[in-house]
Amino acid sequence: MKRLSLMLFAFAVTSATAHADMNTPPPVQVTRAAYNSWLRAIGSNQSAFTDHAFDWYEAQLKAGLPSQVSADPDKIYVNVDKALAQTIDLEQSGDIEEGNTIGFDDYAIIDVPVGVPLETKLFNWGKPVGKAEGDTYPYDTVFSNMHFTIKARWGAGNYWSETHQTGGGIVNDLNDNYSVLLRGDAAHGYVMFICFHSPAGDSATQSHISVIMMKATSDGKTDYRQFVRQNGQSYKIFGIDFGRKNFGFNVSRDRQGVKALVQTMVELKTTGKIKENRPNREELDWAR
Repeated sequence: MKRLSLMLFAFAVTSATAHADMNTPPPVQVTRAAYNSWLRAIGSNQSAFTDHAFDWYEAQLKAGLPSQVSADPDKIYVNVDKALAQTIDLEQSGDIEEGNTIGFDDYAIIDVPVGVPLETKLFNWGKPVGKAEGDTYPYDTVFSNMHFTIKARWGAGNYWSETHQTGGGIVNDLNDNYSVLLRGDAAHGYVMFICFHSPAGDSATQSHISVIMMKATSDGKTDYRQFVRQNGQSYKIFGIDFGRKNFGFNVSRDRQGVKALVQTMVELKTTGKIKENRPNREELDWAR
C-alpha cells in the first residue's frame, strides 16, 4: 500500500510538472496569494500548512520575540504545540496523511551579525559561502551523506535547490527539489520562503514549507525566527502518540538542532568558513 501511495504521488507530481511553466518569475513581494499562484504556475507541490505558514509570518511582522527567549540561558525557544495542533486538525480533516508530519517553530537571539545567519541558511541549501551558486556537503545528525546544489534560477534571490540526504539508517532517503526565495536586506531584515517542489529521485518527502526570518538587533546580534512543517517520514510503526512525541514534535531534539545551527553560525563568524562532510576521492571514484 505504501509503495502504491508513493507511485500515485510521483505520478501526480509528474503530471503537474508536465503542464508547468518553470520560467514563470516568482513574485517580487511574497504574499500568500502571490506565492500560491506562483507555486501552481511552476507545477510545485503545495503544503497543506501553507496558510498556517503565512498566518505565522504575518503575525511575526508585528510581534516581538516570545518572552521565553530572553529567559533562556542559550536565548533559544522552541515551540511544537502549535505545529502539533495544526497537524491533528489537518489529519482529522483528511488533508494530510496521519503520522508523517514533523513540525516546530523556533526563536532565538544569536550573537552574530545578520549576514552570518543568512549565509549559513543558504549554505544549508547548497550555496557555498561567498559564492552565487554551487554545492555543499553539510554535516547532519541523522543522515551520514548530505549533498545540496543551488542555482539562481529566476534571477537574484530566487533559487532552485536539489537536495540529497542518504544514510539515515531506518530513516528513509530524501532526494528532493526545492524553490528557495530570499527577500529583504541587511537594514530591514531577510526572509526566506522554502517549498518542496518535486522528488529528485527516490524520496519519502510529500511536502515541506518553511519560513525563516532574520533581522539585526540594535546591539548587532540577530533576531532569528523559523517555521517548519514537513510531511513524508512515517512514524506510525511506533504508534501515533509515541511517534508524535519522540519524532514528529520533540522539543529536545529540535532544540539541539537549533543549537547546532547556532554553533555553525559562530564558526562562520569566527573562521569565515563552514566545515563540510565532503566525500573523499576514493568514494567519488567509486560513485562514478
